[in-house]
Amino acid sequence: MAKPNLLALLLIPLFLGSYSDSARPNDAELKTLLTIKRDWGNPTALSSWKNSNSNSNTTASASFPYCNWGHWAGITCNSKGQVTALSFQNFNISNLIPASICSLKNLTYLDLSYNNLSGEFPAAALYGCSALHYLDLSNNLFSSVLPTDINKLSSWMEHLNLSTNGFSGSVPLAIAGFPKLKSLVLDTNSFNGTYPGSAIGNLTELETLTLADNPFSPGPIPEEFGKLKNLKTLWLSGMNLTGGIPDTLSSLTELTMLALYENRLGGEIPSWVWKLQKLEWLYLYSNNFVGGIGQEITAVSMRELDLSVNRLTGQMPEAIVNMKNLTLLYLYHNNITGSIPSSIGLLPTLADIRLFNNRLSGPLPPELGKHSPLGNLEVCNNFLTGELPETLCFNKKLYDIVVFNNSFSGIFPAILGECHTVDNIMAYNNHFIGEFPWTIWWAFPNLTTVMIQNNSFTGTMPTVISSKISLIEMGNNRFSGALPSSAPGLNSFKAENNQFSAGLPANMSGFPNLADLNFAGNQISGSIPPSIRSLGKLNYLNLSSNLISGAIPAAIGLLPVLTVLDLSNNTLDGAIPEDFKNLRLLYLNLSSNNLSGEVPEALQRPAFYASFLYNPGLCAKSNSTLFLRTCSDGGDQNSRRKNRIILSVAISSFALFGFIAIAVGWIIYRRKKDRQDVTSWKMTPFRALDFTEHDILSNIREENLIGRGGSGKDGGTESGSCLAKWASKRYRNSGSGACAADLVDGEIQDPACLDDMVAVFELGVACTVEDPASRPPMSEVLHRLVRCCRSRQMAVDDDDCFAKDLCGDDSLDAVV
Repeated sequence: MAKPNLLALLLIPLFLGSYSDSARPNDAELKTLLTIKRDWGNPTALSSWKNSNSNSNTTASASFPYCNWGHWAGITCNSKGQVTALSFQNFNISNLIPASICSLKNLTYLDLSYNNLSGEFPAAALYGCSALHYLDLSNNLFSSVLPTDINKLSSWMEHLNLSTNGFSGSVPLAIAGFPKLKSLVLDTNSFNGTYPGSAIGNLTELETLTLADNPFSPGPIPEEFGKLKNLKTLWLSGMNLTGGIPDTLSSLTELTMLALYENRLGGEIPSWVWKLQKLEWLYLYSNNFVGGIGQEITAVSMRELDLSVNRLTGQMPEAIVNMKNLTLLYLYHNNITGSIPSSIGLLPTLADIRLFNNRLSGPLPPELGKHSPLGNLEVCNNFLTGELPETLCFNKKLYDIVVFNNSFSGIFPAILGECHTVDNIMAYNNHFIGEFPWTIWWAFPNLTTVMIQNNSFTGTMPTVISSKISLIEMGNNRFSGALPSSAPGLNSFKAENNQFSAGLPANMSGFPNLADLNFAGNQISGSIPPSIRSLGKLNYLNLSSNLISGAIPAAIGLLPVLTVLDLSNNTLDGAIPEDFKNLRLLYLNLSSNNLSGEVPEALQRPAFYASFLYNPGLCAKSNSTLFLRTCSDGGDQNSRRKNRIILSVAISSFALFGFIAIAVGWIIYRRKKDRQDVTSWKMTPFRALDFTEHDILSNIREENLIGRGGSGKDGGTESGSCLAKWASKRYRNSGSGACAADLVDGEIQDPACLDDMVAVFELGVACTVEDPASRPPMSEVLHRLVRCCRSRQMAVDDDDCFAKDLCGDDSLDAVV
């Protein structure tokens, strides 16, 4: 058995003593960290910070357990076990920063971004961190003004990021009290005062300066910024800048990003901007810049160029081809004229082109998309002509085709039917012809929008539309054939003024998300299927000017959110469903159909005054404002008059025939009595008379006979009228008119009415003559009654003697 090495045994105590001495300061670091955790309220994100006994482990790494990122979250140490960095980004910490954090004397890096820290700037907690080089408090909830003594932070500060908080007021002069500062990031706050531009201009070590997205008091770009010759990023957007771009900034030759967008800057873009060799990102959009784009471009490092929403004029320079690294070109919303340089199609990395809302003309570059990964093409609202290049989707990256409101012509490139990366096609208001690629409707997995209206496209549609497509606008083309029966993702389907035929799908449950449906002006036939009830999200329905027939299904009245309905110019028949009362319509048009019956009372409103025109069978109530006839049970004067006419004719007919029957019976009876002695007659007076039965019989003459054994001659123009004339003559000759009591009842004994009574009496006698051939026809009877009535109307305005209901109405015109 080997003996232990004596030297080794002697060295063990020495080593242990040395280890113990070096561990002592680290024990203090450990205690400080545990104190910070406790003072911070033991946040969940620091639950891994635990004290563990590792004295049995003699390795150096085990003596600094908190330096193991996997065990103690957010901590970085140097080789001596001293904490140099705390990175608590997105730790969901909300409690105030404890002052004990500055007990870590070697702390140079503190990142507390993306938390929920609030309150004022934590000066008391951070001013003691004397070794701090890097402080990031961005994306929190801090507010109020920055302290005027903010320069009490470490004089070693190189990076200060306070962006995306709620700091307000002015930026204090003390912010420029860090001579070693390389990055000052104050963007996206609520600063509404001023900032010390001159003082910031003295921070000559600055490489990054961002003051963007703050409502500062309006003012120009400080010329002192031209002294920041190490500046690589200058982000001054959205901060109320005025004036132009000062030429002093031409000295910023190290710039890689210049962002001045969304200000009130004007004037021309300085020519030196196009000569910044290291400039990669130039964002000047949403200002008032005028003039043209520099013709001499040597900014060969440019990756993204956005000059949109200005007032630029002139043409696009051919020199853009020098920007070999250009991936994004935004010039939209300007007044740029001329053609698009063909050399743009040769740029090898160009992926996003937005030139819409200019005055560009001519064709697109013939090789556009062939040499670059073109993804987005937006050139709408120009005067471009020619055909779309076949090369647009050459590299299978194209996802956006926005070319509407131009004068493009020719066929839509068939190869685009194989460009499965496309998610948006907007080609409306052009002059395209030919068949639209059929595969686009169903084979594009990302396609959501197809807007191709107002062209001359032809073609058909598949039975099933891709479930990704949510918007189809294809009106005013020449598509034909049957309509699709399923489009699960479709929200809006507008296909008006095409040549679609056949009928609507029998089962419309294949459109569960449809809100707008417009098939107006096609050749759709058949009926509207009851399955339309399944379109529970339908808000707009227009099937006008088709060949649709049959009844309107009651299911339409059950659509819960329908507000616009147009079924005009079809051949629909039957009644309007009562279920329409459930709808909350803002617009309704059912005109020019064959509908009948009464319009539901809920729809008889002024808003729909013209909604039911040219439906001869429709009617409305008498008090309705609709331009329709009144229903028979509506109760207005016309309907009452019609009812009275029918009733009057019926009563008159029954009365006349009753009168004739009584008269005939009386004649038969008198003939039988004629065989008896005339003197056996008996007269029964119903009131006091001044003549007797003998007076009547003794005064009868030959001319008074009516027929054989009667009271006058048979035939002649006065046949049957002598008795009436005798009564009239007797009345007139009486002077006082007393004999009227012998002829009529007391309630109508008015001299003014005598002519009417005689006329009616005479007519009654004429209708009861013995010879039927001598009786006047019914038309003459009615005519004479009408003439009697009219004469009374002219003679007497408000005379009680005028028998208002003599003919069953106020006027007998209705009888005629």
